[in-house]
Amino acid sequence: MQINSFIRDEIGIIELDNPPYNQLTSPIFINQDKLDTFLSNDVLKGIVIKGSGRNFCAGADRESIAQQIQNPDDFENLLNQGKQIIKSVQMCPVPVVAAVQGSCLGAGLEIALACHFIFASKNAMFGFPESGIQLMPGFGGTVFGTGRLSRKNMIKLILSAELINGEGALKIGLVDRIFTGSQVIDESINYLKSLTANKPVHLIRTIMQSIHNSEILSRDEALKIETENFIKLARRLDTLKISQ
Repeated sequence: MQINSFIRDEIGIIELDNPPYNQLTSPIFINQDKLDTFLSNDVLKGIVIKGSGRNFCAGADRESIAQQIQNPDDFENLLNQGKQIIKSVQMCPVPVVAAVQGSCLGAGLEIALACHFIFASKNAMFGFPESGIQLMPGFGGTVFGTGRLSRKNMIKLILSAELINGEGALKIGLVDRIFTGSQVIDESINYLKSLTANKPVHLIRTIMQSIHNSEILSRDEALKIETENFIKLARRLDTLKISQ
């Protein structure tokens, strides 16, 4: 799996590149240090994750995983490192949109579920086919999915191993918006631009931090930091007024 990353007009693009289906050859699908460096870029206001060509990601490459799992301890370590990458996406300091075309299956769907928004083409295909071969999602899907889908829809999606298209995914709340064909990429970029327009990077990152804190800290701790962040932003406004 090759990862292409670049920034266009303050919006970062992360492209999964392993044609034709962009399958993962390892749970560590992107170097953590490189990802951290990319996310820390001081002009970055949002990120779109997409697949190269006609597909987002059709899941893990079975042959690669079958070889890696021959050593369960090493594979567990790989899987845990991969989940840390997924967590970095979920806790990204800027908003992230998964722009989905074509196949978004298994591990590919788990990557999408870690994003803050999922936009899809009408002909995109979503699903967890793992139960059809006596497996289950193992890349965070059973955890991230419940934050977006109802419990009954999550159970049905995983146990049935059925595939649903973009319109079906929209109906159950799996995706946020659907578009025709390749429009999804441009629409994802445009949405992030509209969301962050005229907002400085420090404001975006402070807001995102406070929202993430609600999930990883106690309520009291999250509220305390929210107060501190609000005061920092307010003082910054006062400083700007004085300088003007």
